[in-house]
Amino acid sequence: METSHVISAQGRTASLLNLPASLSFTASHAPLRIERLETTDAILTAIHDLDTAGSTGFQSASWLGAVYRHLVPATGTPLAIAFACSRTGDRMGLLPLYVYRHKNLRVAKFADCGVSDYNALLTRDAGSAQRIADAGLLDLVKPSLRGIDILALERIAASPLARARAANPSRMQGNALTIIDTVDDFLRSRGKKYRKEAERAFRVLDSHGTWSFQRASTPEDIATAFAELERQQAGRHAEKAGQYALSAPRFSAFYRELLLDAPGSTHIFTLTVDGVIIAALLGITNGNTFTLLRIANGGEAWRQVSPGRLIVIEAMRYFCARGVKTFDMGIGDYAFKRGFGTQPVPLADIIVALSWRGIPTVAAYRLKERLRQNEALRSAVRTLKARLGALRA
Repeated sequence: METSHVISAQGRTASLLNLPASLSFTASHAPLRIERLETTDAILTAIHDLDTAGSTGFQSASWLGAVYRHLVPATGTPLAIAFACSRTGDRMGLLPLYVYRHKNLRVAKFADCGVSDYNALLTRDAGSAQRIADAGLLDLVKPSLRGIDILALERIAASPLARARAANPSRMQGNALTIIDTVDDFLRSRGKKYRKEAERAFRVLDSHGTWSFQRASTPEDIATAFAELERQQAGRHAEKAGQYALSAPRFSAFYRELLLDAPGSTHIFTLTVDGVIIAALLGITNGNTFTLLRIANGGEAWRQVSPGRLIVIEAMRYFCARGVKTFDMGIGDYAFKRGFGTQPVPLADIIVALSWRGIPTVAAYRLKERLRQNEALRSAVRTLKARLGALRA
């Protein structure tokens, strides 16, 4: 049976019938119907119904479709909350989630599975996003998340959802830059030292043989480029004695599907010398933004060439010629990104307990976040730990 709720603008439950499957709400600004979707087919149908490229490249139908097909089944179970206009029945938005177990807790989080740098509410347009946010999204979806202990919405990109009362600054941030004129002008703007280093690297590259930068476009070229990207990345992590998660078969299947089925938005490039791939780069475009997702190089033998820097510069030339001038290096603070002069892109997290079982975990998380953001508190904790250590000694 369907559950029907009617909630006022203040979020108070006015009536409650039966069990939760499809939920109807009336909120300020616009009446919304909220529906809980629990099968991959239903979720993918709802995504395609919205007919939108997504708030970021990670909310496109092709990206989310590949996530739900290849990654969610290995990690948890699919879940999404759909929003529709009660009057017309038109879909307005979707909160793409999946559910996994953490110890004895059931946690619902964005359907990113470790591959999406930025998350957002998937909406038909900016107006729909604002209407959903104005209606009080969290108050609306909580009744439809019965059986879930924690809702963890992390790395939320700039959107009305990121400005919700429950949102806090994320510990992660994006790194992006915009090229105003040409790539050569951009390199000059980085200063004489950086420009000279780039020019030197290109001269060294010339001395090694005939080099080429290419975007793989045929299935054969895509397969070759991606296989080399995987090999180089796996080799680098093996040298560090670390396990590289993206080497798992399901991730290979995920990226291969995107490269073959979404060629307009998913790109893989190679930098070769006499036919040998010395660097590979994979990323996605969304509007006038290219987001770098994976990059690899031939290792120590090519260190003097700085192949990672050169393939990014050549990718910039490629995209600028096509009107794409914002380059997002993704999350994570690395010297490689800072060298290009990226600016931080703030993100937000919403972590809330939905049951009494989730309260201790969320409370511990919030305490850690307070410590992270407050140097005085961190100093006090360090002092306390030092004194306790001295007492034990």
